[in-house]
Amino acid sequence: MRKPEEYILQQPDEDQRTMLLMAYDIVLSVSDKISVRLSYGVPFFNYTRGLCYLSTRRNGTVYIGFMRGIAMDDPAGILEADKRKVIRAITFTSPEDPKFELLADYVQKAIDVEHVKVFSFPGKRKA
Repeated sequence: MRKPEEYILQQPDEDQRTMLLMAYDIVLSVSDKISVRLSYGVPFFNYTRGLCYLSTRRNGTVYIGFMRGIAMDDPAGILEADKRKVIRAITFTSPEDPKFELLADYVQKAIDVEHVKVFSFPGKRKA
């Protein structure tokens, strides 16, 4: 089985590799309770349940998708819906992207959303 680090190091684009490593380190630095595994072919981070994941795009960018992003506070206005109902993402265009400085705060916001018990996915009906 491949490890998340292997996924990152096998990326052909050097800037994408650098951005993935930066985001990977930032996410793991927020809490020692965050774990990571390779799921759906990408690094997937868990806290008490699915928290976020890292992925690349063909245009050379990297993004982090937050599983319950719809419920997250977004004071900087950097979360993108991108035709998704629940997941919100932050896209990084270069290793110097200033959004990296905000990433730890957004990971903490995602953790905070996990503690809110009233969150439910849109469109899910209770029996």
